[in-house]
Amino acid sequence: MEPILDSGFTFSSPAGDDHISLTVYKERCWPNALNTKKFDLEKIIIDGDDAYVTYNGWTTDGKLFRNTERFKFKDGKIIENECFFGPGVSFPNNTNAGK
Repeated sequence: MEPILDSGFTFSSPAGDDHISLTVYKERCWPNALNTKKFDLEKIIIDGDDAYVTYNGWTTDGKLFRNTERFKFKDGKIIENECFFGPGVSFPNNTNAGK
């Protein structure tokens, strides 16, 4: 995934991530990839250099989570990603997961 991320990449989410760097993003968020089984894309909207993606995700233990993400592109790479958690399991580490 790193080849498609701009060197100035930032990530934001409701979990207290406010434009964190790629280094911090990798530390906080990438380990959750091991807990994710698959994604079912529901909608993709492209508006200039922005893309909005709504999806259902499934954890390895069968729990559903639903998010919308905004990706901002610069020179063909992702420079910014904002994640908006929906119902279900919220990542990175929601203590109410599955409730």
